[in-house]
Amino acid sequence: MYRLLVAIVLLSTFSFSANANLSLSKFRLYFDNNTRNDALQLRNKSDRAVSYTIELSLVEMTEEGTLRAVSDDPFSAVGLLRYSPRRGVIQPGQRQALRFSVRKPAGLQEGEYRAVLKIVSAVAPKGSGDISLQSKLSYNLPIIVRHGRLTASTSLQDARLVNVGATPSIELWQTLEGNRSVFGNFIVEDEQGNEVGVLNNSAVYQPLNRKKVIIPLNQNVSGEVRVKFSEIAQYGGTENAITTLKLN
Repeated sequence: MYRLLVAIVLLSTFSFSANANLSLSKFRLYFDNNTRNDALQLRNKSDRAVSYTIELSLVEMTEEGTLRAVSDDPFSAVGLLRYSPRRGVIQPGQRQALRFSVRKPAGLQEGEYRAVLKIVSAVAPKGSGDISLQSKLSYNLPIIVRHGRLTASTSLQDARLVNVGATPSIELWQTLEGNRSVFGNFIVEDEQGNEVGVLNNSAVYQPLNRKKVIIPLNQNVSGEVRVKFSEIAQYGGTENAITTLKLN
């Protein structure tokens, strides 16, 4: 499957792990017109203290689905966000709440503002001495701030069967029109309506107008398959898209 330079698509609620020792309560933070505050819980699953630091950065998505760092973005959310504590130590089995608030200046242009929260964690060594560089791990979590009346539409195009290693997969292009991103789940169904492929938590971010998507199949399939995309309503979208593909 295509490679992400920074991983942002994973599972939610404490089943998602930033690494073997740290869990996050959410895989993204979303602020709509009525939301000004939110919190992210970090939980230490290890038997040793875990230190952490957090900071905001900017990235952009390519058509291939990878992310790369950028130095500037007219729709950066960095200047709109306040957050704390920015560093700390979490004892074994304990949690730390990171609190976020949005401050929108007067006259802010309508649009979707984006940033990435970089979390760097390190486990305390069992013996004496400093934490080594090898023990430090990082994770990047997207933050979306929407302002004003925003719209989006999406479609699925040019679907084809490919092999990613030994895994049969559906490759397609997902288009994006409007002034906000789309974020949701893909399901592939065979002619009997059985689920034969899934890709969860997939996003297309502005300013892209299309992105390549690869959906792994969980079995060999023949006949016509239907690929469905549905936005996740809790993140401010209700868009759906469907395409079909005939497999030999």
